[in-house]
Amino acid sequence: MNIKNGLFILIFSYLFFPFAVKAQIEKVIVETYYISDSLDATDTIDGPSRALPIGSKTYRVYIDLQKGCKLAKIYGNATHALKITSTDTFFNNVDRPAFYYGYLMKNVYFRPNPTLALDSWLTLGLATTTYNGILKTQDTGVSIINPNHTSNWGGTAGVSTGLLVNNDPAAGIPITNKDGLMINTYSYTNGFIDQGFKDLTNTDTTVFGPQKRGSQFITNNSYLQQNPGVMGAVPDSNQILVAQLTTKGTLTFELNVVVVDSTGHSIYYVAKNPSGTDTLLSPFLSYPPACGCRDDRYLEYNPSAAC
Repeated sequence: MNIKNGLFILIFSYLFFPFAVKAQIEKVIVETYYISDSLDATDTIDGPSRALPIGSKTYRVYIDLQKGCKLAKIYGNATHALKITSTDTFFNNVDRPAFYYGYLMKNVYFRPNPTLALDSWLTLGLATTTYNGILKTQDTGVSIINPNHTSNWGGTAGVSTGLLVNNDPAAGIPITNKDGLMINTYSYTNGFIDQGFKDLTNTDTTVFGPQKRGSQFITNNSYLQQNPGVMGAVPDSNQILVAQLTTKGTLTFELNVVVVDSTGHSIYYVAKNPSGTDTLLSPFLSYPPACGCRDDRYLEYNPSAAC
């Protein structure tokens, strides 16, 4: 390669790659949604060993896309594993109408079964069958998590003041004030497609289902897909909810996703080790984020750095 051609490629890459490609995923947001307390731990019909541990944190994970882009898929394959792990078990209810995908969760069950609102699951946009998930700081509506000092929200112990009322400042806005739910106005005409989460009896056997407790979900053959793709419920910010995860441990994850850009072109993003020309690296898809030099004009540039 001569100097002239090399210079052209360098200039082309600098001008177009950072802005046209890297900007599709602007960041990944991990919101601390709620922190459980001793009242919440009283709510169990599965025995004390399956109660929600005091001090458990419920996280919501959002992928923040460039305006006009859509999220079509989260996946793990043979070369890029999908990993969600904790140093402690993930929480899910068992003998209740629990669901292992957020888009199947029915919010009408929250009142008689309050801790269902804290279950761990994956999704694409929807937090219940009728509500999109949004950041609490962007929620302008009225919370449907409203114990109102009645026994209806008291769980199995009938706590008179209701559950889910902890106002730990580390969780930001109390979910009784802003629940991060916005009425869904999208038409998901093609539905959701999933693979690799269920056994031959159609029962979810991952840590997101009611059958198995565990502290990690690592897969090389699973995906959750919505064919047309989904956008964030707040179009200008375009932040799409992909997971709710409740654990007392330290959370880590590596996600791989398919983004549909504003022209309809599908782009595959991975958390680590992009292979060939069919995948692109997005350092934001790894959590906790790695910090380093993000300016590719310097020798210290680290493409895996997210901060």
